[in-house]
Amino acid sequence: QDVQLAGTEEVDGTRSYHLTGTLASDILQIAVPTAEAGRTAGVDVWIGVSDSLPRRARLSGPLSGQEAENIVRQVDFSRFNDSIDIQPPE
Repeated sequence: QDVQLAGTEEVDGTRSYHLTGTLASDILQIAVPTAEAGRTAGVDVWIGVSDSLPRRARLSGPLSGQEAENIVRQVDFSRFNDSIDIQPPE
């Protein structure tokens, strides 16, 4: 909700749009089972200007009453289309 363009920034050497907004915690309950309904997290997302690939995502604020008010979760995305050799366990 309330998505706004905050400008452009470099993320890992890639010029990226920086978008900000908010996200209702109940939307995250599938991915984060401890998220409690009725909370709102701040969201920042960086999307590559030339390739539209996600470069970074950041959630700010608690998703439950057990988390610190200043908690931040961040995921950086990179190495798109790299080959990955996954071997089954022995």
